[in-house]
Amino acid sequence: MDWAGFGSGMAESGSAVCNFFTKGLCEKGKLCPFRHDHGEKMVVCKHWLRGLCKKGDQCKFLHQYDVTRMPECYFYSKFGECSNKECSFLHMKPAFKTQDCPWYDQGFCKDGPLCKYRHVHRIMCINYLAGFCPEGPKCQSAHFSTGHGVQHLLLLPGDLASPLPQWIACVSPLR
Repeated sequence: MDWAGFGSGMAESGSAVCNFFTKGLCEKGKLCPFRHDHGEKMVVCKHWLRGLCKKGDQCKFLHQYDVTRMPECYFYSKFGECSNKECSFLHMKPAFKTQDCPWYDQGFCKDGPLCKYRHVHRIMCINYLAGFCPEGPKCQSAHFSTGHGVQHLLLLPGDLASPLPQWIACVSPLR
């Protein structure tokens, strides 16, 4: 890959944002000469857009114009319409928000808070944790594959302060 010109959106420190990383394609890791922004930095800073962000490199949001990473329009999300014909913020159609995210339901969505679908926290299925759920894909509880959704184990039904029963602890992926 030719890396020349792939950084854009100069930060105050002078390091450019890696366009490969923002698309999930950077193979250089820590050796990459461009900046890799994580987490909330995947959403453009609304203050930076107006030239008002005073946090510079310490800002938790992206200081690079990227139409695919714009924050959601307050007016469109709150009232279902936006009167600004040149609004650069995301106008997410309500129909998308009513559909559950199939990737999140499997345990992990790479788009996180930027996902156009709804992320629903589900209670982990006790039967699935024990090794078999008779309801299979029709079960209303979560069935996460190994390696994903471990953080969702906190959503077990019942008293979270009490220890897990031995039969669950024996098959738990945390062990």
